[in-house]
Amino acid sequence: MRANSLYFSIKKNLVHTPVSEAKKTIFKDQSYQTLRNINKAIWKRDRCQVARDSIKQDTEQAKQLRIETNNMMDKLNQEINRSLDILSTVSVSLLNVEFAHGEVEFDRLLNVINNSNKRLRALADAYMDSKKYSN
Repeated sequence: MRANSLYFSIKKNLVHTPVSEAKKTIFKDQSYQTLRNINKAIWKRDRCQVARDSIKQDTEQAKQLRIETNNMMDKLNQEINRSLDILSTVSVSLLNVEFAHGEVEFDRLLNVINNSNKRLRALADAYMDSKKYSN
């Protein structure tokens, strides 16, 4: 899976990054959390698809549920792809940090990963809320 290979690339690049071990640990943890959040989002997207495909009625309420489920799947797909793009960018940007010896750039990358994790968690929470109300 692409997210796994990106995580391991980041982990490998961190070894040569000229920042403190404490910052490297935080960065590695955030990157791993992004990987986990992507995997959870994929699982939830697949569950949405199963739920949508199981709706057999042709009532107005059933149509609305299919639309809402499709919207949730679209949001999950967008955030998964955005997070994958962030991990790709971070992997390459760590090389820039290594060559420039720049902690400011490193801190910016850490902030980008943190924000990605917040968005993925928010979507996961929205998925859980929708499951409560659909039962």
